[in-house]
Amino acid sequence: MTVDDIRRAAPGLHIPEAFAPILDMTGRDQKLLTSSSGLLTPTVGIELVEQTEARKLARRAQSDLAAFVEEWKTLEERKAWLGMETHQRQQEIDEPEREFASLQMFSVVLDDVCQAVRDRQWDPVISCLKKVATSLSAYNEELSSIAVASIHPFLAQAVQGWQPLEDPNLGNFTTDIREIKALLSPAGNVGSGATVAKCDHTDDDAPRRLHARSTTPYETMIYKIVFPKLATSVSQAWDAHDATPLLAVLERWEQLLPEFVRSQLLEQVVRKLESTMASWKPKKEQSTPPHLWLFPWLQHLPSHHLEPRGTGLVSEVRRKFRQTIDTWPFEKGVIPGLKQWRDVFRPSKTQDQWKPLVMHHILPSMGRYLRTHFRVDPGDQEPYLKILQGIVKWVDVISSSMVAEVIVTEVFPMWHDVLHQWLTSEDANYGEIGAWFEWWHGEVFPAEISSQDGIKTEFQRGAAMIETALELGDEVNHRLARPEKHPIRDIEPEAVEERQPKPPVLMPPSEVKQPTFRAEVEIWCEENDLRFIPVHKTNDLGKHYFRLTARLDGKGGVLVYFRGDDDALVAESRKINGVFRRNNKIEWDALLVALFEEVEGIKKK
Repeated sequence: MTVDDIRRAAPGLHIPEAFAPILDMTGRDQKLLTSSSGLLTPTVGIELVEQTEARKLARRAQSDLAAFVEEWKTLEERKAWLGMETHQRQQEIDEPEREFASLQMFSVVLDDVCQAVRDRQWDPVISCLKKVATSLSAYNEELSSIAVASIHPFLAQAVQGWQPLEDPNLGNFTTDIREIKALLSPAGNVGSGATVAKCDHTDDDAPRRLHARSTTPYETMIYKIVFPKLATSVSQAWDAHDATPLLAVLERWEQLLPEFVRSQLLEQVVRKLESTMASWKPKKEQSTPPHLWLFPWLQHLPSHHLEPRGTGLVSEVRRKFRQTIDTWPFEKGVIPGLKQWRDVFRPSKTQDQWKPLVMHHILPSMGRYLRTHFRVDPGDQEPYLKILQGIVKWVDVISSSMVAEVIVTEVFPMWHDVLHQWLTSEDANYGEIGAWFEWWHGEVFPAEISSQDGIKTEFQRGAAMIETALELGDEVNHRLARPEKHPIRDIEPEAVEERQPKPPVLMPPSEVKQPTFRAEVEIWCEENDLRFIPVHKTNDLGKHYFRLTARLDGKGGVLVYFRGDDDALVAESRKINGVFRRNNKIEWDALLVALFEEVEGIKKK
């Protein structure tokens, strides 16, 4: 070990000159190390007695020096620990000094505050409190209580007759209180719902007892004075169709409301929005679309209200649209506001509820309405043309190919029948027929519909029928074939070569999996926005009960159980009793009506 090695191992350790020449005994030969040369001339051969003694002394010096190094390291660690301990103790001394300085300043202005409170003068009070808040280094509960006591009478007087929707700032109160927020509430306490804990030191020998209050003095003041006014304004004065005034109130008080007060205020807002949603009638032209008054609140609402399949507001909007679509008069065009909810109903691929709404409600309802109300009448097409024009407007909501598919399926079978009847009539006028055909082909449908392959194919079929009728001449009445009831799809060239039907591939009975009756019931509940909830209860027959309900809280509804012998669902309730069989879904409409009547009755109350 050289001197340089020791200095690296123990920085700052002073090595006396006597320890400079020591022997390194790690090698086979003797090597003398010094601070300057390190390695001196090796000695080989017979050792003399003096050299042996010198070697022993070198080993002892080396051991002593190693002990000095270890002790030096220990002392250095002790020194570092003492430095940190000194710094910590100094901080413990400085903290009371800072608090004492704050208390001194507060004591100086306390007399002025008390006098200003007695004189009911707000400006001197808030001016003094701002001085204290500026000099305050940390939250002090006693100072906070005194400050709240100073503000309380002024705030209680200010809210008398206060209209939050007209005066969100409450004069200058929100600005003034925001400037002394550090004095009134600990950092992070406003908006976090934290509690204040205080230790009882009255008995030094007894265990320390922790007394926790649910709210701080400031939170109590806000909850008892400000919150009732805000809640009353929400329930009585606020028009839910106009979100701007109430959002202005929340913006002004955002930093001043404790988290639990803000949560309760949003609960009041949600109740008002739910009540407004229940009274929304989409079929009325005067009704305001919900996206105009609900979208501004989505960023403030809890997450469960944003789930399209949940139990919140967005789910209620989807259910309302679904019911409206099923009975919508399509000559009115698109349901107002439906397009704006497309992205809300599909926040992600796994939570896409827009596609089921289109496939299970919009397209079937559109086809059913055309089938029921639309007619092809060459004599007077104008009364029915509005329905078709209304259907075409849905290209802004769903794809034009979907709209064209519905028209091909529902309109063109009627159109081909009328064309055939006209061509086979005794007084058929081919000039009128040609003009009628050109009007349908060129003017009835917009470009995004007429350019679809399905629409083109149907007009080609119509043109081919007219050409065939011209070729048949006088025999057209007997030989012109009636059009097929179902629209013809384009056949791929590869399929023309092989027109013989192939035998169907039969699956072995063991591989065919039929859905269970319970699975069908769960799917039916999901499609109709019902909740299917298992109940930990059985009847006398040992059958497990399930609850079917349309309520968002999962309560109410009817209790049902599965009767396994004939695939039937038995309902037992004061509202409705009956047996609903698997193969007769028409009976289930009565159950659906009863469940939704219960929800509507609760909302009216």
